[in-house]
Amino acid sequence: MSSILKGIRVLDLTRVIAGPFCSMMLGDLGAEVIKVETPGGGDPSRSLGPPFCKGESGYFMSLNRNKKSLVVDLKKPEGKGIFYDLVKVSDIVLENFRYGVADKLGIGYEKLKEINPKIIYCAITAFGENGPYRDIPGYDLTMQAISGEISLTGEPDGPIVKMGVPMGDLGGSFFGAVGILGALFAREREGKGRKIDIGLFDTQLSLLTYHSAPFLLEGNKEKNPEGTGHPNIVPYRMYKTRDIQVVVAILGEGFWLKLCDILEIPEISKDPRFEINRKRAENRKELEPILEAAFMRKSGRELVKKFYEIGIPGAPVNTIAEALSEPQVESREMIITVDHPVCGKVKLLGNPIKIYDTPKETFAPPPVLGEHNKEILSEILKYSEEKIKKLKELKVV
Repeated sequence: MSSILKGIRVLDLTRVIAGPFCSMMLGDLGAEVIKVETPGGGDPSRSLGPPFCKGESGYFMSLNRNKKSLVVDLKKPEGKGIFYDLVKVSDIVLENFRYGVADKLGIGYEKLKEINPKIIYCAITAFGENGPYRDIPGYDLTMQAISGEISLTGEPDGPIVKMGVPMGDLGGSFFGAVGILGALFAREREGKGRKIDIGLFDTQLSLLTYHSAPFLLEGNKEKNPEGTGHPNIVPYRMYKTRDIQVVVAILGEGFWLKLCDILEIPEISKDPRFEINRKRAENRKELEPILEAAFMRKSGRELVKKFYEIGIPGAPVNTIAEALSEPQVESREMIITVDHPVCGKVKLLGNPIKIYDTPKETFAPPPVLGEHNKEILSEILKYSEEKIKKLKELKVV
């Protein structure tokens, strides 16, 4: 983890992806993240797999490094008491319950700001806290569907599909982290906390960006999937070669001239139908068969080397294993190794945020369930051994 959020404490009530990824980002930046989990299993993602390592879920481990685990029953008055005591000495509360659940549990923002007026409270729900859909549950797949993203994903003449990466959930984490950091900055100036309301549907709509323009500007209701292609840039897609599949993203006429030279079709770059991007987009149906044939005459592996040598935006279409074996991964420390209390040495993905002039990053392993109960209760809350024993007897922790 970095050190720029050192001294910031996060109470993380979130589960699965939309929330845990957000708190992991904060942990990577140096915040102390206390993952508050329920007795009897904790975060449901602990049971998702395969893969498992000695009973520990790889799914869970991928989203929960740099966190401490506290098991507490928030439905019991004593459990709420523990949580309230933590709120007094914390900076951020993050939750992704369905709308209204936190208030029913007695841990909603209005209650917590009475305990700590400086608390920053971020709620991530499917549809936000107002509107006709606010009570409807949602997950990544439903968010991709209702936002129109699935309608954009797939080949033009094939079935539509969801994105492989769960952006319906991850979008909430990204925007949640930005909102939290903004609220922290505002608190430094104004001395008060804030509530942040993140709706996953909202985040996916915002990520539509230019895909929304045909409807918003022209009222055009027809927007079909383009595979790996682009509605405005040509060539910008995947091509088959003799050995592998590759992509090129030719945004600029300099790149276009270089690509035609590499493919040994220089005459095409001078053809009036294809000399500039606007004309290439207009004459896409005539150009694409020419490019497809030219790519099939080449070795994709050799093409990628040439792309890198002369600076053409292109890449191989990797598998996950191939992507994680690229030499750039090691240089950027995007695979890390942590000492897990059950599994021993475990490899995880690294932190993509590289901040200079800070100490070298260190990473704590994903916690086992309740691993830090004693530390949190005795060292942070200063509870006596007798009190902790009583809480265990009552099955609060």
